[in-house]
Amino acid sequence: DDGNIYNYNMNTSNNVTQQKHSYSQYSLHHPFIQEITRLNNVYQNFVLKNAGVEVIEARGTLTGPNSIQVHTTATGESSTLTAKNILIAVGGWPFKPDIPGIEHAITSNEIFYLEEQPKRMVVVGGGFIALEFATIMDGLGTD
Repeated sequence: DDGNIYNYNMNTSNNVTQQKHSYSQYSLHHPFIQEITRLNNVYQNFVLKNAGVEVIEARGTLTGPNSIQVHTTATGESSTLTAKNILIAVGGWPFKPDIPGIEHAITSNEIFYLEEQPKRMVVVGGGFIALEFATIMDGLGTD
């Protein structure tokens, strides 16, 4: 029953109930972390690829209504691409400002890799990821 891996149970009435869980259940080898990795790979390697999407991880500059210059940091190469339609999906990445005490901060990228659950934490941000992690950590007992 895969539901048990992800902390959900299905009872005989087909009602789904969430199991009680603890922070210590989550580690780099826990199926939860493996599932996050699997889902990321499915999205990139099957959903986008099968739809004919070419993902280019690069810095881009619009140079005209149908052209964009891309600079791929990994290779150092630059090129100009043209297309009838250009979609710019900027994404986002957690940012830690240069302020005193920042060495004690983590981002949402590191939260699953903590060796132990924090007793107390402050979540900075009002976006859905910040709110999700505040709710998750509260549910696990972090103040």
